[in-house]
Amino acid sequence: MDISSVTNSSLPHSAHSDGTKVARDVRVGKVRPDPVSQHQQAERREARESMQQRRVEQSQRIEENRQLQRKQLEKLVERLDEFMSDFNKGLAFRLDEDTGRSVVTVYEMNSGDIIRQIPEQEMLELAKQLSQHARGLVTEKV
Repeated sequence: MDISSVTNSSLPHSAHSDGTKVARDVRVGKVRPDPVSQHQQAERREARESMQQRRVEQSQRIEENRQLQRKQLEKLVERLDEFMSDFNKGLAFRLDEDTGRSVVTVYEMNSGDIIRQIPEQEMLELAKQLSQHARGLVTEKV
């Protein structure tokens, strides 16, 4: 028996093969891109870009609303100041840095004496102390 005939009969019926043809045709570890998955990836990319664009637009709208509210508040303060000046009283508006609360002060225009402060200074100090000592226990909702 001839050895070459035995080995040739076990190989697939093809032209001369060096035994690596199958390995060359199939790329190990590489998956051919599926046209459907490419389409899905494109849709996902578009959805992410669209979501990012909406976020940018929302943040712009929020900033525009804040500016508009600030302008309206400034106009309101001017009108209140005009109204109070008729009574020889003044209004001052400020934001307490320690507590983050808005403070309104009514004062005598001629002397500068404080008539009333809302909230009172004692309440602001109490709120400051509570926030320092009771972190996590008191939740403030605005």
